[in-house]
Amino acid sequence: MKKYTIILFSLITFYCSAQFPEEYLNQPANLKPVINLDNSIMQCVYQHTTYDPDLDRYEDIYEILEIGNNYSKYGSYGAYQVDSVLLTYKGATLTNGDYVLLDRKYDPDHECIIKNMKDESLEHYGIVFIDHYIYQEPIPRIEWTLEGGEAIICGHTCYKATATFRGRQWTAWYSDIPVDNGPWKLGNLPGLILKAEDSTGEHIFEAIMLKQDKTTIGYRQFLYSRTTRQKYNKSQQEYKNEAHKFFFGELQPKNPDGTPMNIPKRKLFYNPLEKE
Repeated sequence: MKKYTIILFSLITFYCSAQFPEEYLNQPANLKPVINLDNSIMQCVYQHTTYDPDLDRYEDIYEILEIGNNYSKYGSYGAYQVDSVLLTYKGATLTNGDYVLLDRKYDPDHECIIKNMKDESLEHYGIVFIDHYIYQEPIPRIEWTLEGGEAIICGHTCYKATATFRGRQWTAWYSDIPVDNGPWKLGNLPGLILKAEDSTGEHIFEAIMLKQDKTTIGYRQFLYSRTTRQKYNKSQQEYKNEAHKFFFGELQPKNPDGTPMNIPKRKLFYNPLEKE
């Protein structure tokens, strides 16, 4: 069960306050190795604003697109920051306590999308509760309609395009940067997409920073179960809507007296990008 402890901590503290034993915190962290695929030549940080109509609440998170010659990666900026800090250890012992502090500070999400530009495929790495999944599909060739209108975003002139993609109508602003890529799975335009918004306003991606750090593009080698996009999205939606049902048996947190803790029925914040 120890391999699940860090993931469980972030979930359980959603419902209750939890503490790790000092013995565990002082042990060396057993992190999964990183599989490196490419070196990034450019990064774009986006603010992703999501609205959950069921909870009537907005949330802002920061995500990053790392662009290489053959691969690109889109994922949590918090995870990117954690990985950057881990590189500074350079052989020094990282304890579980060190990692817990990093997790609390940066709040990383290990869900990411890696595009392989060589064979025009993408792999989606995700987590449903404590289980890791991966699915593969072709890079979507979204059919955009180029519209009139210009905007300045991050100092770059951007042009308007619209399209319908998997149940949402998108308006994108692509830049004069000659890179076919963008936030999430969006792309297939003459320039890097710096802003995209769906017609309901439930999802908005907007670039807030462009940089050219020299970093590696890769992913941690968890034990992934292969699945399909449709099955993964269904499982994720079931978990977000009824998370309490996933805490059972050994995974159910305990009260101080050892009895099973009652997990309240509560919907987690969620609004899927793909509606079909």
